[in-house]
Amino acid sequence: MPQRKKDANVKEVSVSPVRRYQVSKKVCPVCGQKFMGTKTAKYDRLACRQKANHERHASEYRQFKLEKYRRQKAQEAKT
Repeated sequence: MPQRKKDANVKEVSVSPVRRYQVSKKVCPVCGQKFMGTKTAKYDRLACRQKANHERHASEYRQFKLEKYRRQKAQEAKT
């Protein structure tokens, strides 16, 4: 098998004796902080991932909370 060139921004990290992941330098799109991540990593921390998810679905969350509030008020009005 031919040897691949080593990229300066990529290094391998041992996860277990048989498994190694390549990690590279990346920038988090939410907070802009630099971090070392695998090729599928997009965010540096869980908080950034949750914030991005909330921003993507904010209107759905808002609608759900509004419907829940209206159901609760309707229930209070019945009693």
